[in-house]
Amino acid sequence: MSTTSDPYRMTGHKLHWHPDRVGHWLRGERIAPLHIELGITNACQLDCHYCYGNLIGKAKPGSWLRFDLPREAIFRLFREAKEVGVKSITLVGEGENTLSSCFYDVAGYAREIGLDLGLATNGLAFKTQKTVDLLRSFIWVRFSLGAATPESYLRVHGRDRFDSAVKNIAICVEEKRALGLPVTLGIQMVVIHDNIPEIVPLAKLARILGVDYFVAKPCSQSPDQRLDVRPEEYLELEDYFQGAEALSQGDFRVIVKREKFGNLGHNDFRTCYGTAFTIAIDSHGDVVPCGHLLSRKRDFVMGNILGQSFRDVVVSDRYWEVQAKVQSLDVTKACETNCLHHDMNRYLEMLLDPPQHINFP
Repeated sequence: MSTTSDPYRMTGHKLHWHPDRVGHWLRGERIAPLHIELGITNACQLDCHYCYGNLIGKAKPGSWLRFDLPREAIFRLFREAKEVGVKSITLVGEGENTLSSCFYDVAGYAREIGLDLGLATNGLAFKTQKTVDLLRSFIWVRFSLGAATPESYLRVHGRDRFDSAVKNIAICVEEKRALGLPVTLGIQMVVIHDNIPEIVPLAKLARILGVDYFVAKPCSQSPDQRLDVRPEEYLELEDYFQGAEALSQGDFRVIVKREKFGNLGHNDFRTCYGTAFTIAIDSHGDVVPCGHLLSRKRDFVMGNILGQSFRDVVVSDRYWEVQAKVQSLDVTKACETNCLHHDMNRYLEMLLDPPQHINFP
């Protein structure tokens, strides 16, 4: 996909822009990850039908099962991650990270130390008086919205909060424009059986709200098939996709992750190598190769940032033993589909299997 239709390159990977780190990995060196997916709370107000958090420990806000990562632990992680070579962190995890009591503090701290920070959010818990602080702290904010009406929102997200979500998105767009802030604002739709008719209306709503992009992606299925994914339906959606893409205008982009919609629930790589470059940390401080494996923490925890420094975790034998264990998984049976590492793995497999006559075109 060209940068004209997808200037953010959402449909692939970005390892091409980190050749030094890839080169170290190819030589078998122990490297720091480029990116961390971080959950700072496991609480969430919604009950989305497609949410992987339901499978890995999401809790209701008032539940005794709720756990928030302590403020100082997050500060320490940010410092140490930047020191060892982590380039960016996305606040995304088991729950809705804006519910954390220290959310605005840690966002401001990332800005203070120059750490690139992204946010995936349902947008419901924003404090409007702190919107500018939020927008100044993040490189991008991506709103998860799977419906274009209150009725369909209730059906897809499990709660009657559509008006609040849309209002908060509009406030963020207004503040961004008023102050000329560089933060990128987008809406992401996870397509499931129940919201297919919402694709074009939601793209229209995104354009009306004035966000920078609207992206439609397929739902990732768990190995035990517990989520509302019907891969065969994805092959029948081209008219919807074209109708949505026709709404791109000016700086507003509609992006459809077509290649992933065509995967039919299968991973077309043999080995997962991408966890060397992108890892996950949950609200309990456990470091794991990817968010999916939070459901199997007993076997795949590489360390814990509450009891160890992040630097010590990354250089530990345990960290690299687990990375090797990931590479032994049968990705057709043990992994979710359309995962974060999918395109990275295809690229890394290609690098590990060079053709003959590599100096010729």
